[in-house]
Parts: sequence; C-alpha cells; structure tokens
Amino acid sequence: MRTFVVSVVLVPLLVFLPAAFGDAPEAAQRRLAVLKTRIPAHMGPVRYNYTAAFRTAPNGTLQFSLGIFGPLSSGGPALHPPLRLRWEEFEDFGSPAGREIVSNPSVVYAPGNALQVFVQCADGQVYYRIQNETWGRDFERWAPLPAGTLPTDTGVNLTGRDSVTAVAWEGKTVVFARSMTATSGLYWTYSGPDGFQVWQSLGGDLVTDPSIVYNTYTKYLEAYAIFPDGKVHYQTQVHSTEWQTWRVLGTFAPAMQKLSRPQAHSMSQAIFNGMTEVFAVGTDGRLKHIKQTTCDKVVSPWGYCTWAVWSNVGTGQIPTPLSDVNPLTAGNNVHLGNEIFVVPKDGSLSHVWQSERGGRWQGWETVGRPANGTAASLPTIHQDEEYGGWWEVFVINSNDKVDEVLQNKTLDLSPLNMKSGSALTVSWMVPPDQATADDWIGIYQAGADDDTYLDYRYVQGKLHPTREIVPKGSVNMTLNLPEGNYQARYLVNKKFVSVLSTDFGISNSPNGNQWEQTYRGFAVGLGTDQDRFIKCADDGEQTIHKLEDAWQAFEQGEITEGLQLFGQALKDLHAALVQSGETQLAQAVLLFIEDLLECALSRCAHFIIDTAEELEIWYKGSHEIYRDIRAAQNSLGALKAYVQGGHVVGRAVRTCVNLQDTRA
Repeated sequence: MRTFVVSVVLVPLLVFLPAAFGDAPEAAQRRLAVLKTRIPAHMGPVRYNYTAAFRTAPNGTLQFSLGIFGPLSSGGPALHPPLRLRWEEFEDFGSPAGREIVSNPSVVYAPGNALQVFVQCADGQVYYRIQNETWGRDFERWAPLPAGTLPTDTGVNLTGRDSVTAVAWEGKTVVFARSMTATSGLYWTYSGPDGFQVWQSLGGDLVTDPSIVYNTYTKYLEAYAIFPDGKVHYQTQVHSTEWQTWRVLGTFAPAMQKLSRPQAHSMSQAIFNGMTEVFAVGTDGRLKHIKQTTCDKVVSPWGYCTWAVWSNVGTGQIPTPLSDVNPLTAGNNVHLGNEIFVVPKDGSLSHVWQSERGGRWQGWETVGRPANGTAASLPTIHQDEEYGGWWEVFVINSNDKVDEVLQNKTLDLSPLNMKSGSALTVSWMVPPDQATADDWIGIYQAGADDDTYLDYRYVQGKLHPTREIVPKGSVNMTLNLPEGNYQARYLVNKKFVSVLSTDFGISNSPNGNQWEQTYRGFAVGLGTDQDRFIKCADDGEQTIHKLEDAWQAFEQGEITEGLQLFGQALKDLHAALVQSGETQLAQAVLLFIEDLLECALSRCAHFIIDTAEELEIWYKGSHEIYRDIRAAQNSLGALKAYVQGGHVVGRAVRTCVNLQDTRA
C-alpha cells in the first residue's frame, strides 16, 4: 500500500487562516494542543527540534503552527531558553475526508516518540494524524481510529470542545472520547501491537467533558466528570482493562456548574500516597477542591484511594471567565503546590496557587497578558523540566496567533562594566510561586553551558542554601576574572537550569604568571597577605598540576581519589602558610587536609557523599564543597582564570576550617 505524507515546510503558506470566530462563544472555548517534538526536523543539512501547536479552525479543520527559537523582541535580561519561541503562521492540515472537526485537538507522544494528534468530528468519530518517524516536519495523512464506531444520536451537540483526551500510559497511547448521544457516555481505547483496540464503554451520563489523569502511585488512570445531578462523579481503573463503576466524589459533595468540567491534577510527589486533587466551579461561583488522602494497592469498593472533604479554594469567586465552558486549567509550581489558571473576560491570565503541596492558597492574582494583544482562548499549561520545572502558558491571542503569557521576572547588574577584583551586585525579582530556597546565582563566560559556572551564591547570599525563599533580593560577589564578556544567571532549585541571564564585561586582567595568579587567589580566599604568601610558595606550577589531577579524578567518578588528590594539593598551601608565619591558620588547614587524606583509606568520617542526583560532598554536614570544586575546576580549566580559581579554592578551605572541629 502506498503511504501518503504531507510535509510542513517553512515557506510562505498557501493555505491561510479563514475568518476568526470573532465574538462567538465558541471562540473562547478553543484550546491549543502544544508539545515539543522528539523527532528532529530537517532544513537542508540542519537538524533541529521544534514545538508544535495544534488548534481547530473556525471552518472545522485542524491547523498547525510551528514554534522555533528566535531573538527576543525587546532588550533586557534573556529568558531561558536564551532565545524565545517564534511561531509561524497557522497552516491548514485539513480534516478527515472533509468532515467538520468539532473538538479541540489532543496531542501525545506515540510509543515511538512521534507526535499523534487526535480530534472528534461532527460524525461523532475520532480521527488522528501521526508524525513521520524519519522526517520530523512531516505528518501522515488522516486516519480513523481503528477501534470500531462510537454511538451517535441525530442532532446531538456536546457542551464543551474538550471531548477527546489522549494520554501516554504504560508504553501505550490511550484515547478517551465522549459519545455524541442524548446520554453521553465515556469510551476508551488503547494502542497495541496490532493497532488500537475496539472502543470500550465506561458508561456514565456526562454533562461535561471528562478530566483524565494518570495516578503515578497506583499506575492507573482516573476519570472525572459532572453528571446531571450537578455532582462530580469519578471512576478509576483497577486492572489493565477493568474499571470500577461511576460514583459521586466525596461526602456531602457540593453542586457544581454544569458547563465547566472538573479539573483533576496528579502530582509527581505523594503525601501518604494520595496523588490526585480535583477542582470544580460551584454553583455559588467559588472554586471547590478535594484531594486524595491515602492510596494503597488494595482494591476496595471505593477504589484504591480515600478522599478528604470538599472545601473552597481561597476567598471570593473566580474571576469572570472569558468562557463559562471549561474555564479551569490545572498545573503546579516547582514547590509542588497546585495552581489553577483562568482567562478572565479582559484577556489576561489569572491564577490561584499554593506555596507548597497542601499549603495555604494565594490569589486570585493576575499573571499578565500575552506578549501581543490579549488572550482569546483557554490556556494550555506545560511543565517543562528544561525550564527548571517552571510552568509555561500558551494561548491563542487576539491577533489569532500562538502566544505565551510570561511571568514578570528581572535580573539587574551593577556595574555592567567592571574591573577584575571588584564587586558585582546581582539583583533579581522572580514570581513567588516559582522561587525556592535552593535557587542560586551563577557567573559564566558568555555563551557557556549552565554547568560551567565560575562562581556562585545562593539567593540568601551564602555558599549553601538556608530555608529562606527570596523572590526579590540581591547578592554581592567579588570576581577575579580576566578581561572578557560574562553573564550572571538566575538558576533554579540547585539545578543547572537558568531562567534569567544578563551580560556584563570585565575590562582588565590580573597580572603575573599562572602559579603566581593561582597563589594570589589562594591568599584572597584564605584571607591572608597576598605578597608574603606568594613569596613563600614552593613550586607553584606543581600545585596546579596536582589540582588538575584531582579534577580529573572527580570527572571520572573517582570521588574518594579526587578528595585525596585535593588534599595532596592543599599540602602546598599549608607549607606556604607555615613559611609566611600563619601558624594558627596552617594548623587548621592541616586538620582539613588530614580529613581529606583519610578518604583514601575509606574512612571518610567527616564527609557525606550524595550521588542521588547531582554529586554533593558535604563536610561535617555543614558545607557542600563540590560546588566550590566545580567552580574552581571551570575557572582553572579552559578559561585559565587562575586568580578566580585560586580564590574559590582558598575560600572553600577557609569555610571548612572555620567549622567547629567535633572530633574527640
């Protein structure tokens, strides 16, 4: 059989968007389906990834916009990624055999990482297109979901355009759809080696679109919807192909508005294994919520999980939404607190949020507006680990284009041009729902990767984090870098992920040869006289070689060997301190060296080595030294910033010897 492929190309489009919905109610019910491609596209010899945004057009066809990185439209600090998504004009993908598409699209990764986009048409059936697995900008032609036929009743139109949901589950693609019948039921199918299975009825009498979540504890799917009694009903999967019957969610369940589907959000971290929290709009206009309290692996009449009771979120009513149909969209912040988003009638974006999982609710607060115009659709929320876990919001704007709503965040430097050896002040403001106590400021050579920092401070101004969250603050950093172009970056949650970056320059370089600069940096970090310390150094070049051997051991994963070699290099510092008359400091440094050398004998009594995520090496449980070691390694490496590297080493040693000695 011949395979037909339709290619999406970056050329002036031949098919343009028809007239917009205008002020019709359906316009505000549109929702983008947005997902990053995992299959590279090609432009000549260049391979690149892109972000795909799909929507249903006013004439009932599927349309596609391709997002690639382009320059920021205005000056100021750079966002992460340092280039902003630039969206192409919508291109028309048509519809299955000319049938009118009546749902918003739903996009998901297929088991082979290709994008699959699903829609429901006016005939009540579900169709899809799948990305070509070789050429990432190509999509195969429309195909019906080969799973039998969904029942339909003549003249039935569903309330809501989110009637189709596709999710990835246990290596399969699972699709849920409402039937276009007088009593609308929920159906599901899933992919297998021979294609999709026959549609299976999950029953029900849905008056809203469903909300589907994957419970990461039970490893099963859950479905939520509002029934004619105005209550939220739910059912849970209990085996791979079995579901329990629908039941009312919660005791003394309040009456909900019948236009707005409930929003269920499954978190990635459990509290007593309760994973899901459900939100809905009450008939009093208040946002209601209920959360799972416990989950286990024992099937009971009420499923795997037990629930708390329904309660109000915050105070007051939700902002009057642009659309009364399905106005709620759920997400979470880096604290694992839930957030609910609404587009009000003024076309802005509002949210209510928790500072932590199960914490007190904040808001409603206005996040902002799209970069261009106002929001003219329901929001789509993405949680992007490449963005540090911060959420991203995509909408169709009033200019009928894909747009983002960005939170206000700034990173300012003073001065922007400085001398080596002077202080740089870094000031920031980030959203309070995204800030964490583990956020940090890094100094980089311009254009360097996020893990090649040259110096750092946590947002509390210290070399290790405290519990204080600082959404607005500043730190001072004395930098001994050579002449060149550099960047200060705001990085999130101890991760090597920057979300803000501002450039600055250094206009001079330190004097002296390599070892003299290194020892001068040692002296600055240790807080001792520079000239006297340098004069007392013996074979400074050999010290640099010893440090390089230590760095290499760390890179190869030989942690204890790296600590031993680091201790051997510090013997040279100890000798110089003795010769310069710094007897008390020399004795304290010697004790630290002995602790390092003990690791060679597998007796790292004073070090805690944590390799769970990024490597951390804690000395006496009080100071994490590997972040210093990496900064020194990055400075003394390709950049040859010897004073800076020596400064970081000396500062780390001074910090460690100042810790109280707890040995008997």
